[in-house]
Amino acid sequence: GMDGQPLTDAQKTAINLTGADQSVIDATQWDAKNSLAVFEHGPRLAAERACEANLKTLTPEAAAMLEAALQKRAIHAPRICLVRAWFNKELASHDALAQAVERYWEDVEEFAEPALQTTMLVNEYRKTRQRPEDERYYRWLRECAMASKRDSWEPCLLAIRQLSPMQGGDVLGMIELHLQEAERFSVLELGALTTMLGKIARNGQPGSWKVQESGEVKELDRDIRFGAVFYLCRMVHSSDEQVATAAAEGLEEASDLGGRGAYKLRLERWREACMITYGGKRPGLEFVELPDLANNEVPQLLIKPDEEGAFDYSMRGAVAQKHCETRPKMPIWDCGVQLWTSPLSIPKALEQSFIDSRYMEWTTN
Repeated sequence: GMDGQPLTDAQKTAINLTGADQSVIDATQWDAKNSLAVFEHGPRLAAERACEANLKTLTPEAAAMLEAALQKRAIHAPRICLVRAWFNKELASHDALAQAVERYWEDVEEFAEPALQTTMLVNEYRKTRQRPEDERYYRWLRECAMASKRDSWEPCLLAIRQLSPMQGGDVLGMIELHLQEAERFSVLELGALTTMLGKIARNGQPGSWKVQESGEVKELDRDIRFGAVFYLCRMVHSSDEQVATAAAEGLEEASDLGGRGAYKLRLERWREACMITYGGKRPGLEFVELPDLANNEVPQLLIKPDEEGAFDYSMRGAVAQKHCETRPKMPIWDCGVQLWTSPLSIPKALEQSFIDSRYMEWTTN
């Protein structure tokens, strides 16, 4: 070894398997000796294979070694095998290991694990189609697919696409499902969701979900943008300040007005800009002296909490409240599409409406 100590058998096994061909790893017998060697020293691919081979008959010694590797977040810890096993309740008789995997998964959910590890995990589940069948996993996968500032978002989006239509028939369908199922959102999740809506409003579907077909898809790509703006304009009217602020940021993403600072009136102006965009009164600037212009009413955008004080930002909710209708054979997000009437592009229309709301700067004290 490095320190002049002779190599242990376990180290020799690990060294022989490091950089070995896949076929060598596939041909290895994962008896106790070989398995413990790779659980302690890697390499990763071998540790994953050994973990799969040992799940049914995991000894306390092997479980302890896997736990130690995962606790340390060792590069070779077989995360893919362990996470799947934990979700599938296969670690029930190994309490300490199950708890270690649960703590690890919480790190993944908080995006504290490097994006590369997330990508490896998601890609492997997608390629083998052996993924955890669990709502908690799907919810996280959607969140990961929306977190477009992280490198793992596209692999997650591809994994969601493979699950289509169960997790949504397109990227807006995925967000709709998330809005239907989530009771509360973390700040991180909200920011990711509204940023993604803003990007869709501006650019249509992400390339990795695009379907190559005829005119129908061109239309879908145009409609999906209008659908995305309607979600944001409803959310910006939420009395939940966090949601409304995140939606205002999404609207800035969708328009040419990136980052106009966090001045006091920004949220109020976006609320007004959405009203103007969706058919509310567009102020003539000679009426600057009339502060009551701000009483714009566009009922489709006014989102009210239910008895428990929870908000439903989904289009399922909008349809139920008769705020809009979905055309036959269209996804539910089509509900807001017909309400868009501006001949301008989305960025231009939003920018114009935002500029038209500037009278609020002069009339509000």
